[in-house]
Amino acid sequence: MDWINFDFSQMLDKIHSFLDQFFNQVKDLADWFIAQVIYLLGKMLYTIYSIFLLLVESIVNGISFVGSTAIDFAQWANLPPEVIWMMHQIGLPQCLSMIAAAIMIRVTLNLIPGVLTRI
Repeated sequence: MDWINFDFSQMLDKIHSFLDQFFNQVKDLADWFIAQVIYLLGKMLYTIYSIFLLLVESIVNGISFVGSTAIDFAQWANLPPEVIWMMHQIGLPQCLSMIAAAIMIRVTLNLIPGVLTRI
């Protein structure tokens, strides 16, 4: 009868080791799956963030004050052509465009809560 107990004990050990290995593999598979889902969510959020920044960049690039700054001011103030030429030579229209774009960027960034922009 000892040989029956011995074989039964070996069989239980083999079943135990098989189940242990099986559940370790299932746990590893679940860990891998969760890591992949988190990775995909991160990529998805990065893509949404990238699209948002592309949209903001397109809006800021779409606002151009170069054509409507010095010429309109000159027409309003009846400035002589020499003064208009000097304004264009020193880059006043570009300067006003940069200032307007900086103000727009500042206003846009103020819309983002401070919790998200502080590290």
